[in-house]
Amino acid sequence: MGSTNDLKDRFKKHNEGKVFSTKRYKPWMLVYYEAYTDEKLARMREQKLKYHGNAWKQLKQRIIKGVKNGAGFTLIELLVVSGIFIIITTIVVYILFTMLRGTRNTDSIIIVRQNGEQAMAQMVRIMRFAKSLDDPCPLTDPKSVTITAADIAQTVYTFTCPAAFTPPNFIGLNGTKLTNDATTVVVDQCSFVCTQAGGSLTIGISFTLARRNIGGLPEGNAKIPFKSSVTLRNIGGQ
Repeated sequence: MGSTNDLKDRFKKHNEGKVFSTKRYKPWMLVYYEAYTDEKLARMREQKLKYHGNAWKQLKQRIIKGVKNGAGFTLIELLVVSGIFIIITTIVVYILFTMLRGTRNTDSIIIVRQNGEQAMAQMVRIMRFAKSLDDPCPLTDPKSVTITAADIAQTVYTFTCPAAFTPPNFIGLNGTKLTNDATTVVVDQCSFVCTQAGGSLTIGISFTLARRNIGGLPEGNAKIPFKSSVTLRNIGGQ
């Protein structure tokens, strides 16, 4: 019985007869050892086994039992270790999976928000300085609104909702896409309204954008509503 900081080397020396006190009894077979991260604790354990008979007796019984069973650990010990390992592995996998889900959801929200804010800003900017509203107020078709700009060319702009709220679709401006990511972001709801009060015309814009189910995982979904209204500054009552 002894302690060492290199078990493999120490055991080899015993079997090579390089240790005077044990060479007459070689060859030796290692049937039990204990490992410690602190040398002081290892020395204390060695002294306890050497000079406290009860501790040595208990250890011998454990070794004998282990040798008879052909294993260094009891079945209960193995089950406990296996259970702890499974629990730790499950926790780690759950944390990684949760982080991945959170990342997917965050990415989807960012993409939808960027598309919606960009589309809304462009519609509001063009409508605010319109020279005329080319549709009756209230609107007869809530899915489109047409204005004429106050620029030199008097450009006509028509804003349209999709005919159906199924992919692929987009909010249009003269047939072009206001929602840039139309392959992954779809329009889930869209409408325009016109109200008149005190000689001023106001266009209400409402739409909802959603991101498709990415990879079949629900955490890839995102849906955000957008709503704004813009008063046509250059237009009096019509």
